[in-house]
Amino acid sequence: MPTKQTRMRNELEKLQFFQTIRMRFGVLLLLSLNFTIALAQRPFITEWNTGTTTSITIPTTGSGYSYDVYWEEIGNPSNNGTVTGQSGSTTIGGLTSNKDYRIEIKGTFPRIYFNNTGDTAKIKRITQWGDIAWSSFSGAFYGCSNLDVTASDTPILSSVTSLFSMFRSCTSFTGSGANWNWHVSSVANMS
Repeated sequence: MPTKQTRMRNELEKLQFFQTIRMRFGVLLLLSLNFTIALAQRPFITEWNTGTTTSITIPTTGSGYSYDVYWEEIGNPSNNGTVTGQSGSTTIGGLTSNKDYRIEIKGTFPRIYFNNTGDTAKIKRITQWGDIAWSSFSGAFYGCSNLDVTASDTPILSSVTSLFSMFRSCTSFTGSGANWNWHVSSVANMS
């Protein structure tokens, strides 16, 4: 039969063991939370007006898309929705005509491509570029006559080589208050 001193030593060892486990678990939990927070992507945010229609189409071109869309009526946040797993152009239907909507895009969305077609008159504002890794802005907002940019962040342009006609025919464009400190070292065509 173990002595009182041996039993106390065994209990102390057990206590130290569990404290070590608890401390290691706490460190792992903290690291896990930091990793999760680091992975949270800031969305690309735009504002649109439906005009006389009840839909908005987000135009794309090419491949490599895997993104989610959250939309919300401005001034009526209970009117919202989500479209997930998109791999190309996306139309959000069932909206109210002549209402303003905020569109948030997260995921792999390498390019927006109006190129003077589609819902060019509906997009009104870019309020945040987010953490989207863009591949090209050639023809991106070409023809978006009501577009302005107010984003205080800058787009990630490390893989972009062309800004050709990016804001061509954006006749309402002022860019007042936006951050224009873009990192364009990889861009070859700015015409």
